[in-house]
Amino acid sequence: MYAAGVCIALLASEGILRPPGIRYVFYFVDKRTCIDVSISVLYNDYRSLVLQVIKQAGDTMTSTNIKRTALSLFAKHGYNGTSLSDIAKQVGMKKPSLYNHFSSKADLFLAVADEVFAAYVDYIEKALAQVRGTSVKMKLKQALLSTAQFLSSHDVGMMYMRMVMFPPAELCQDIRKRFESFEGKTDDMYMALFREGIQNNEIAPGDISVYVKSFYALLDGISTEMYMYSSEKMDAKIEASWTVFWQGICERN
Repeated sequence: MYAAGVCIALLASEGILRPPGIRYVFYFVDKRTCIDVSISVLYNDYRSLVLQVIKQAGDTMTSTNIKRTALSLFAKHGYNGTSLSDIAKQVGMKKPSLYNHFSSKADLFLAVADEVFAAYVDYIEKALAQVRGTSVKMKLKQALLSTAQFLSSHDVGMMYMRMVMFPPAELCQDIRKRFESFEGKTDDMYMALFREGIQNNEIAPGDISVYVKSFYALLDGISTEMYMYSSEKMDAKIEASWTVFWQGICERN
């Protein structure tokens, strides 16, 4: 309701003498919610706009809270071990109210899956941006380390592994389609890096697709072992596996 109060205050403070078709953008207190409203507004009647903004703000923040809660529960207990009643209870709402935001548990799970896959791509892109201008060797190692860091984040990492390794049987095809789309984005990133490495004479000339597949195998191995060993042992394993991988592909002058 505080966000709604901010909306009303903004409209009231600026008056209603605005031309029709104006575009309003409201940023709310939590700084995560932005409602962009493009609507024809009558000079002396903005009540409908206020109500629209309030509803959109409430719906957006509630959906975000539901997905955040669902992520935590799905990560800990899996798809079959989590019910909509569990999610509703933790959010603080009645189960029927969830259906105002998601049509089913499957719909909610897939919405969370989309966000987790997108979060991984975003995490790797930001990590690579931090080492822009460095060697390809440094960039590839950063991608490897960032994958390990992403997966070590409790809820998101565990959810990612559950989706990839043990997707719900009834959602297997949907998850696979999403994963293929997500991997297509990482394919582009990694192929560009290996291509750059070959051009810079850092990496021996070869089939880039083979290099990418080998790098994925390295990432997959690290991903699995993240949940089996202590952080100290994992650091040593990551360093050892990276050293062998790089020695296998680097250009020898």
